[in-house]
Amino acid sequence: MGERARRPRSEPAVSAVTHVLDTSAVLAHYFDEPGAEIVDRLWQDSRNRIGICVLTLPELRWRLQAEIEDEEEIDRAFKAYVDELTSGLVVDRTVAESAMALAARLRSDCR
Repeated sequence: MGERARRPRSEPAVSAVTHVLDTSAVLAHYFDEPGAEIVDRLWQDSRNRIGICVLTLPELRWRLQAEIEDEEEIDRAFKAYVDELTSGLVVDRTVAESAMALAARLRSDCR
């Protein structure tokens, strides 16, 4: 993540979020694995507002701890993704239904 573009996180507002990253997307970005370039493009477009579900946070922390030995680097990476690069999304039924509607719309657009 060191050389990757950093953009200040947006204010947490569900309606403003354009993309939601899951743990695998964040980890691919951090470890520069396949798919990292897609996440980079999302952050480089100032129109995008990136969200991360609060349910992702424990998994992200655990996976970083499993892969990285340096506790300071774990803290730095976790804070960068959670506090600086994304907006935390609290999940409730309304958010879940909105996510399902968005997924359905995206599927129909891809056909």
